[in-house]
Amino acid sequence: MSIDFKDNEDKLGLSGGLTFDQLRIAQDIGANANNTLIQLNSSNELLAILTGMQANVITSKDFVIV
Repeated sequence: MSIDFKDNEDKLGLSGGLTFDQLRIAQDIGANANNTLIQLNSSNELLAILTGMQANVITSKDFVIV
């Protein structure tokens, strides 16, 4: 899922027992280097792409339990 995320304005929901510590937040590469990838640490499953967002600004404060 590709998301137009705005830091300090939007929140990402975690459900099904998922926690921030189970996520890998990484900068994409190549032609998509301005996007951030959110993946599961355990399987590398891609959960979301934050378009136009730098990975270093995404923290646990950007997530809420739903």
